[in-house]
Amino acid sequence: VTYTKVLAATDLIYTVQCSTDLLTWSSAGITEEILSDDGVTQLVRASASSVTGLQKFFRIALTLQ
Repeated sequence: VTYTKVLAATDLIYTVQCSTDLLTWSSAGITEEILSDDGVTQLVRASASSVTGLQKFFRIALTLQ
């Protein structure tokens, strides 16, 4: 999943989560890579470790500090 992170929003925590059944969500095994950074926003790509034969669903949870 690719998302845009607003750097000025320092009170937001972005957490990418993955599920195989849409019921149980986890951020374990998620890796993130910054694709671009213009000083205002970052374009971030998140991926999960490969699990053969299972569908993966992603969501981004935003938490206010």
